[in-house]
Amino acid sequence: MRPSLLCALGALLTLGACATSDQLSFALRSTAEGERVLASMDDPETARLASASRLQRLEELLRVAPSDPRARVLLVRAWARHALLFLEDDLEDARDRGNNPDVQYHALRTRNAYERAILHGREYLGAAAFDDALQADSLPAFLAARPSVDPSLLLWMGAAWLGRLRVASGDYRQLASRSRAGELLIERALNLDPSAAPWGHLLLGLWQGRTGGDLERARAHFDQSSRSAEQKLLATTLQQARVLLCQSQDPERWETLLRSVLEARDLSPEYRLENVLAKRKAARDLQGPRRAQCTP
Repeated sequence: MRPSLLCALGALLTLGACATSDQLSFALRSTAEGERVLASMDDPETARLASASRLQRLEELLRVAPSDPRARVLLVRAWARHALLFLEDDLEDARDRGNNPDVQYHALRTRNAYERAILHGREYLGAAAFDDALQADSLPAFLAARPSVDPSLLLWMGAAWLGRLRVASGDYRQLASRSRAGELLIERALNLDPSAAPWGHLLLGLWQGRTGGDLERARAHFDQSSRSAEQKLLATTLQQARVLLCQSQDPERWETLLRSVLEARDLSPEYRLENVLAKRKAARDLQGPRRAQCTP
């Protein structure tokens, strides 16, 4: 085998010093493609392991090239999605079982993952400048002055910001006063990239509904998410039932909507993993303590 090929393989497998810019670019492209592979999986446990492995790989790539912004973008997205899809699910299951030690443990894991996503986002944007803009309440101007920022980073940094608050203890109305930065990040991503709409509007609707805020705004966000995803993202339907119908105490529609999630066919490889997880949550809602909460 030629020495150059050996070096390339060694660089990709061990991230050694012989890694060139082209080899690093290949490794980053390959890792980025891993998210599409994850999204198409229909086994949550296999996907969970693959997601964790991908996080380690990305952190290794960042150590090799700490100044390469592409690794930061991928890490923000990867940590936020891992927390949203898997760690919050563990936390939710522990809460449903009433296991307080597990609740505390999974809340810490979830919060730490979201904080790591935020850390990478701050480093990408310039931590000191970002913190100054936050302190001065000038985040919109700060973001507007950076039109080339990757919208994906903004979307998932905002998701992590709101996710960290969702799993925090305390009154959601009090926590809402600290949520504006997360909302602004997601709104900026939506302005820059229309393809962010399915997840961006879902996350904004989830936050609005969970804080006991404006349910009509939550409804509008969910509707926009559903339209943008062409009704293929079942997580939106799940949250419409959880947030809107549960709070409005509409048990018949609540159950109908959850059963529609359970009975939906495989709608799209792009959302397959998210949809399998939504089905699992819908089944848990129909059989667990949420039934008593939502169908008095």
